[in-house]
Amino acid sequence: MKILRLCFLLAVLLLCGRGPLHAQSIAWAKLARTNVDTMRVGGGGLSATDANGNTYVYAPYRYKLFADNITLNGTFYQTAAVIKYDSTGAVVWAKSTFGLEIVSMAADNRTGGFYMVLSRNLPQAVSTWDGTLFPVPANLPAIRQPTFYAKCSATGALLWVHAVGGPNGATNVTDVRTDDAGDAYLQGQLSPGDTLSGRTAAVASHFVLKSNSVGITQWVRMFYGSTGNFIQLRRLGARPDGGFVLNSSFSPTQANTLYVSNGNGTAGTALLTTQPQANVFLTSFDGAGNPQWTIAAGNPATNVLDVAADALGNVYMTGGSPSSVQLGTTSVGAGFFLAKYSASGQLLWARGEKQTSGIANSYGVGYDMRPTANGVTLMVSVSFPFFRSTVLDSLTLVSPYNIVHYSPQGVSQWVLSESRTDYSAAAPSFGFYRFGSLGADARGNLYGIGSVDTSPRQPGTLGNPVVLFGPHTTVGGGTVTYRINPYANTLRGQVYLDQNGNGRQDASEQMFPRPLTSILTQGGATSYSAVGANGVLQAYAYPGSYSLTIARVPSAYTLTQPSGGSYAGTFSGSDQLIAGQNFGIAPIANVADVSITITPYGAVRAGFTSRYRITVENLGTTTASGSVTATLDSHLTYVSSTPSGTRTGQTVAWTYAGLAPFGRLEYDVLASLPINVGLGTALVSSAAAPLAGDVDATNNTATAPQTVVGPFDPNSIEVNYERLTPTQVATQQPLDYTIHFQNLGTAEATTVVLSDTLDAKKLNLASLLLVSQSHNCSWSLTSTGSKAGQLTVRFLGINLPGRNVDVIRSQGFVRFRVQPRTTLAVGEVIPNRAGIVFDFNAPVMTNTATTTVFLASSAVARHDAAAWNAYPNPATDAVTISADLATGGRLRLDLLDALGRTVRQQTLTAPAGALRQALDLRGLAPGLYVLRLTPPSGPASTQQLVRE
Repeated sequence: MKILRLCFLLAVLLLCGRGPLHAQSIAWAKLARTNVDTMRVGGGGLSATDANGNTYVYAPYRYKLFADNITLNGTFYQTAAVIKYDSTGAVVWAKSTFGLEIVSMAADNRTGGFYMVLSRNLPQAVSTWDGTLFPVPANLPAIRQPTFYAKCSATGALLWVHAVGGPNGATNVTDVRTDDAGDAYLQGQLSPGDTLSGRTAAVASHFVLKSNSVGITQWVRMFYGSTGNFIQLRRLGARPDGGFVLNSSFSPTQANTLYVSNGNGTAGTALLTTQPQANVFLTSFDGAGNPQWTIAAGNPATNVLDVAADALGNVYMTGGSPSSVQLGTTSVGAGFFLAKYSASGQLLWARGEKQTSGIANSYGVGYDMRPTANGVTLMVSVSFPFFRSTVLDSLTLVSPYNIVHYSPQGVSQWVLSESRTDYSAAAPSFGFYRFGSLGADARGNLYGIGSVDTSPRQPGTLGNPVVLFGPHTTVGGGTVTYRINPYANTLRGQVYLDQNGNGRQDASEQMFPRPLTSILTQGGATSYSAVGANGVLQAYAYPGSYSLTIARVPSAYTLTQPSGGSYAGTFSGSDQLIAGQNFGIAPIANVADVSITITPYGAVRAGFTSRYRITVENLGTTTASGSVTATLDSHLTYVSSTPSGTRTGQTVAWTYAGLAPFGRLEYDVLASLPINVGLGTALVSSAAAPLAGDVDATNNTATAPQTVVGPFDPNSIEVNYERLTPTQVATQQPLDYTIHFQNLGTAEATTVVLSDTLDAKKLNLASLLLVSQSHNCSWSLTSTGSKAGQLTVRFLGINLPGRNVDVIRSQGFVRFRVQPRTTLAVGEVIPNRAGIVFDFNAPVMTNTATTTVFLASSAVARHDAAAWNAYPNPATDAVTISADLATGGRLRLDLLDALGRTVRQQTLTAPAGALRQALDLRGLAPGLYVLRLTPPSGPASTQQLVRE
């Protein structure tokens, strides 16, 4: 028998198969892509974000680029795009460039737009910006490849361009950063005799230039060493209140004095004398270009990859080293390091990797930081294959590229990585997601950019790479831009299987094998977080009191830790961490309980084959052995079963043994329906899994009622209850939703993503449970923010063939269960509609499945009449009724509200044959209604109608 892996609901702020502390909420993720994988978008490491959340992205591409509804045309080489996204992820504009390479970007928070450092790789006659020749200054230095710094407006227009160069052609501008006033700071290198804004370098120098928003140079500072050693470029960071911090180094073999000068022969001022093997320095200047302090900040092994300052003047420095790093009097081990200095240059704290047993070091490095009021967020990359073992304080990194957040006090709070964890060469979506750069708006939201690093594979073999960010999925090679919503306080714990029930986690006890959901309550607000696949729970809270518990512990298990069933406490402010929020779940001895469901892959049609999935799951605490049967409706003809079962008439049977707790079995049955079965014929197929001593016999049988239909849209959603009584609401009768999908295209779909926004005010999100699915999948749920209730189901590597290739294998489904809230009143409607995305095509929207809370009433008519249709549904001003009347005569249409009261009625005499009749809906309140048709020959039948 084939035992498929469990695919339960992971209700997460960020889903990751093996991730430890996957934090924060991804608000949106947008892909700029090409339509052919071998013509990839690259260079996804450059972006600039302003205080309003506008993000400018640089993305080189080949031939053609798609960014939302904008298409840019290019060439095979030297083509790039600059794209502007607003804070909601909408593309504002996209400009194409040719023959230009941007190496650094920084947003202007005062006047809008961004600064950039770029080079021209082709002659001026062919280099273009948005289809126009790239403008160059009249006094362009006589060198072949000058470097430029320029300003782009908020609308994408070039405002000004300045060239940087000298007669030796060695001038090199490497970075640009901005302060809150909108001034820019550029850093680079000058050769002796090179001129920069009228200042000439007497010796080889490292320079910082300050420019205002109209391109006027404010001042230039040149840095050089006493022994003539060239200063090695490191990193530049702008101070928000004006000024900069700079990290560079000298030769490690001799002592050297660092000087700063204004150029043009001005005598330099000594800032610091470094000693051999302590040659890395960190210096700070104010907005007027005056030095504030300079300190030694590392040794030759120190590889500094970024420096940054926060609004209080504190300075952060990060990087990596193959050996230990000496920061003042503090020594940090090999690998990643992060240090914080005060506004006066005093080391406040330093953090690094915690080495894993058996690994000398994991070569982790930190880069691209964004300090905010909540601490500092930065990117950390780890060399292959150590990324599954690198530990930063309490955080274990599980991906090659990660985003890590530290509190102002140096406490590691969360790590975010791309959710997919299968990086094997056989994975259909292989390729690391490489984080490129970060930005932050005035509210503390973080904006990032990155791209799929496909280097481990040969060109042309990647297919369509998939990037997973919580509920957001992008398909195709390209540059992904995203926004991270910030949360300040952290709750952390372990969820484990408490085998002996003693209320504590013993050394031999591992994680609880079924993913669960935590519930965090603060005031009247509730949010949900996943328990990761390794059993780690992490939730995020605002200041104030909180309550934390586990939702829907399986009935055969009991919560042993905490003793009261939940944790309660108070956060006095922000950036706080409360650990030890552990939950122990113990099995109740000798509980036998198996459940079974039967789910059709799609609608049933005369003359076509249909497939049914039977799912058996061990919900108990003992190993189960027994039998499974599936009985087809008498109208259906058996074709085959997988795995092969024993057939007797309409019944197929299988036996199983040794099904462990949490185990699952799945069987498929294929059947055909004769062509002479009429439309509207009701079919009922069933399944059973009896088990001796089962504590809950109600879930040992299941049925699949269906109605024979004609031509239909196979991409649809259905619900098991179209009406619920108040009693059913009070007892939380579960609603089972099934989303059916079929690839109607001409090519194989490698990825299918379903998106379903559930009404969190009417449905209990914590009760979500996967019932069955056609293929292996993963889930995520956004439970807070503007997209609360957005459920995403991903079928990665599904390789779904087109209908014209294989009608049966082109279909799929997912079925999930959720309970209504007990607060629903009579007349309330629960609508549900899903979007289905095949690869990177536009979403295919399903119908709307609705459930209404009804009083039991004789006004609800019979459902055994012939089929008819009403469209559009949902409707606005009118609805059209379409029927095929067997006999002519008097016909009546009634429209009933949720209480069964008639609100519209039409009586007419119609001939036999096709009927098309419109019913006026104007003046009715939006909501759910029942449309009742009483034909001349009877009986009456009803359909639900949504009035928008």
